[in-house]
Amino acid sequence: MPRKVVRNAESSKRCQGQTSGGYVSKTPVSSIGKKVGRRGDAIKLYKIRKADILRGVKMPANMKDKGIKFSVLAQEAIDWYVNHDRRDVRNFKGRMKLILEAFADRAAEEIKPSDIDTWISSHKWSAATKNRYKLFLERR
Repeated sequence: MPRKVVRNAESSKRCQGQTSGGYVSKTPVSSIGKKVGRRGDAIKLYKIRKADILRGVKMPANMKDKGIKFSVLAQEAIDWYVNHDRRDVRNFKGRMKLILEAFADRAAEEIKPSDIDTWISSHKWSAATKNRYKLFLERR
């Protein structure tokens, strides 16, 4: 008479979703498993991934999302100004046009204050004009 096989949690992890032997490492970030081989290798990989998450090294789950382009935000701001009948629409459009030439193709999240300062200092403007553009970008 064959013996009754008792499965514990460890043995069920070993063959999870696979027909052959081998351990599956699952990270908390994604539900996709990756076959790594031995149990010890899976534990090492899990520890490495947990440490990366704590350090902030791991990339976001959705790598395809590059963020909103600055040009989209700028166009929405221009549309808002026009729809709300602001008095300084002409000044706003002119300043936004200059800024769009420099930052249109970049994601809005990756534009840093140092990038803006570098762009402003690259122009031969008076101090008052530089301050107006800084104020313009702070408010928007």
